[in-house]
Amino acid sequence: MSTKIYRVKFSTRGRVTIPALVRKKYGLKGGSKMAFEVTPSGALLLKPVATQQH
Repeated sequence: MSTKIYRVKFSTRGRVTIPALVRKKYGLKGGSKMAFEVTPSGALLLKPVATQQH
């Protein structure tokens, strides 16, 4: 799988919109939780947080 880069813009309130293609591919909906990971090289990764099933 090749790397795909999507450019996004932060709002003045620090919000960012995840592109629709990415949301659909990963099943992200309003209220989905995400985690930011900073790698040793300084890259910023955004990962979905698994929801807990009861």
